[in-house]
Amino acid sequence: MGKLKQLWDQNSFYPKDASQTNEGGDVKVHIVIAADGKILSVDVVQGSGSRVLDTAAVAVFHGATLAPFPPGTPAQPADVVVTLHYRPSGSGG
Repeated sequence: MGKLKQLWDQNSFYPKDASQTNEGGDVKVHIVIAADGKILSVDVVQGSGSRVLDTAAVAVFHGATLAPFPPGTPAQPADVVVTLHYRPSGSGG
């Protein structure tokens, strides 16, 4: 989970279209990660109500690779569900 948070922190972005319309919301995504660290799939489980934010959330993880699982970890893919939060700046800009 820490590596997913790090990936999010380093690569997340607030879409310009959402910023201009002051959109915010929570996006819940389901991520499947292979033992070699490759993210196999990212799907929106519960959308934010904004297609732009939902698309941005998926884009952060799509095609990314994390560190491989530690030795001795089962080789089957890991299923993770995370909620990502988009909040407008509140400054009107």
